[in-house]
Amino acid sequence: MQKFPLAVIGAGVIGRTHIERILRTPEFDLVGVAEPSAAGQQWCQAQGRVVFANHAELLNATRPQGVVIATPNATHVAVAADCMAQGIAVLIEKPVADTLSAAERLIQLEKDTGVPVLVGHHRRHNPILQRA
Repeated sequence: MQKFPLAVIGAGVIGRTHIERILRTPEFDLVGVAEPSAAGQQWCQAQGRVVFANHAELLNATRPQGVVIATPNATHVAVAADCMAQGIAVLIEKPVADTLSAAERLIQLEKDTGVPVLVGHHRRHNPILQRA
């Protein structure tokens, strides 16, 4: 079985959750993680993961087919734009952007490139929220 190569950009709390899920999914191959902080890099290395200081290095070295963007909100669209320019599908944690104009730019990028954009609503499937 050929595995789907994925990368994660951002190894904070939410990024780590995505990393752990990817590692438990046999159809996925986590090809790398981009994380600028020393603490995040150490965590990734302790998990046996290839870690890069920034997303540009990650994309150039690994060429994933999809990425999870779990960076600070203000960086979502710029990081997504870099990925989409290379034809890489993105899953962006919510909110997708920090301003309406940035969100509109993301919509236009999707139209222009045809690259899929998904929004991560990880709490949608939380048992507590489902009961509510």
